[in-house]
Amino acid sequence: MQGKSFFLERAISRALDWAGRYPALGCAAHDPQSISNGRQVVAAALTPDGIRCVFFSAVGSVLDFTATWAELDRAKTWWYFVQRWYFWVYLIRRHSIA
Repeated sequence: MQGKSFFLERAISRALDWAGRYPALGCAAHDPQSISNGRQVVAAALTPDGIRCVFFSAVGSVLDFTATWAELDRAKTWWYFVQRWYFWVYLIRRHSIA
């Protein structure tokens, strides 16, 4: 499956009160002074099996999406678009070595 249909068939629309738990991400998606310059924001969690993304759009919608790496590989058109046009926020954990 390729293109937008992959995302649209899998995404779960969340209520606006759900986005209220993440005010900085919700506001960043439409504030030109934010870290994303008003672009849509994605918060993502990665696992060895796949990814879970929450999209905070510039029009106020919040979409929750989960896919395996194999599914994303088959949906290349959509996945490449998302990587280029959305602003991504992720945590990098640093480990100290003694």
